[in-house]
Amino acid sequence: MQTNLIVPSAYFPNLEYMSQIVKSQKIFIDTYVPFSKFFSPNKCEIYAANGKLTLTVPIKKFNSAKTRMNQVQISYDTDWQRLHFKSIESAYRSSAFYEFYIDAFLPFFNQKYQFLLDFNAQLLKIIVQELGIESQIFLTTEDLRNAHYENDSKKDEFKFLTKNKFFLQGQYSYYQIFENKFGFIPNLSILDLLFNEGPYARDYLQNI
Repeated sequence: MQTNLIVPSAYFPNLEYMSQIVKSQKIFIDTYVPFSKFFSPNKCEIYAANGKLTLTVPIKKFNSAKTRMNQVQISYDTDWQRLHFKSIESAYRSSAFYEFYIDAFLPFFNQKYQFLLDFNAQLLKIIVQELGIESQIFLTTEDLRNAHYENDSKKDEFKFLTKNKFFLQGQYSYYQIFENKFGFIPNLSILDLLFNEGPYARDYLQNI
């Protein structure tokens, strides 16, 4: 098992991301990294009746490309929480384990968080808890981040999660409700795996 993992902030992370989480004892969410559309920290993908659907948490505009994740604020100009919940409910209410897990996530569709980083961090803690794993979630400090990126003696102590291409179409497949319409869609949000596979989700993640 990896000892320490530094990850970008994520909204209902995909399976590639979560497969690294379950193999790590300590997870540090990178607080000081600039907001990046590359990792889409405010987006997740689910399997809806019409295929892949992207859910986006709206954020307030900021002027600098160097705006750090801990400065990004969530916008509530639209009722996106209700819309996201309705989309998830519509997509998964007939799945085998929807009723078993949905209550754990309901607070995130009602409570208003100011910062995206805090929202995602608390969400990840609940996901880890529901998966039944003992990984600990922390936010990076400036000193820790500098040690990882600038101190060669510290780099071997951490693994930094980056986008990989190992997750192949059809590989490590599991049952998906709308698979008969659009085929198996890999690397969706952890919600897809949890609602469809329930307590088997952790074993799935550990084997990919």
